[in-house]
Amino acid sequence: MVVGMAEELVDIGNGLYEKGSYVEATKEWKKAVLIHPWNLQAKDALYSYSLQLTQHGMHQEAIDILSFVVNTAKVYQLEIVYSLAVSFQKIGDIEESANWYRKVLEHDPAHGSSRINLASLHHSHGSIEEALKQYRLGLMHLGPYLFQRRFQYVYIVSVMGLHLYTFSFIFNIEWFMLKVISSYVFHPWLS
Repeated sequence: MVVGMAEELVDIGNGLYEKGSYVEATKEWKKAVLIHPWNLQAKDALYSYSLQLTQHGMHQEAIDILSFVVNTAKVYQLEIVYSLAVSFQKIGDIEESANWYRKVLEHDPAHGSSRINLASLHHSHGSIEEALKQYRLGLMHLGPYLFQRRFQYVYIVSVMGLHLYTFSFIFNIEWFMLKVISSYVFHPWLS
């Protein structure tokens, strides 16, 4: 019965959304999540709407919705938490943003975007050592994806104004790791 009520509220919310009654739709989706915290449709609708708000620069409104979803829904998705961190960063709440990036990294240490954004926050506030620490952790956790993501990390190195020697050192580490990983997988021609 609870599941049916939640689905009905989601349908009402979807109908209101289609008519352009976004605030009313949000209320219905929130009711659905409160009644049935595992309801994926309501959570997804709220998340999608928060992304639209973010695209229109309405970050505080997106934060309100994302916070509700993270704190209420029983379905935990890292991308929702990541979006919350980004929204806090957009409004200038650096401490809260960093806390949410750390929560993403607790669950997925190789989440490259969170790692880079956290390093960037540290760098922009003068904490170069902490930024480098995040950068190094990113290199360590990416493993087989390192070669694909190298340009993100080269960007961080360039933003930090590190010397060419550092860039060369990092690229050589990447190449070495790629050879080691590849030699154990399917690429004997790299050995």
